[in-house]
Amino acid sequence: MLPDVVLIKIFEFYMNEAEWIDAWHTLVHICQKWRSIAFGSPHRLNLQLYCSPTTPVRRMLAVWPLLPIIIWQYGHPMCGMHNVIAALKHNYHVCEIELWRIPSSLLEQVLASMQMPFPALTNLRLGMKDEIAPVIPDWFLGGSAPRL
Repeated sequence: MLPDVVLIKIFEFYMNEAEWIDAWHTLVHICQKWRSIAFGSPHRLNLQLYCSPTTPVRRMLAVWPLLPIIIWQYGHPMCGMHNVIAALKHNYHVCEIELWRIPSSLLEQVLASMQMPFPALTNLRLGMKDEIAPVIPDWFLGGSAPRL
């Protein structure tokens, strides 16, 4: 049996070489020991929860431990934006938001969901589908996103 320190090094290598954000799901489903080791080193392994319009966010957040949340939407934004808005409610854990091709009507809903501080947010990109951008309110991000 390999010591935990060796397994962590192997996990680090695996995560650094992985081509997808939630590659860690494979590790935590192998056995209870691997799950315990991975969740015991979330920062070292850069464990993050990936949310998209098709991600059942409420169910996902009920299953996994609190980890940094990445919200990405690149395709057609009309379906599933309720999942994005559900993820935005966990403002203290959201570290990245990338939303593209959003109609102004949906962007207004997203902006309304972002009226509290986002202390972990390090990356924010909003791309509009329409030519006319809505006015960003003063209360956007609760006036605080210190890591952005």
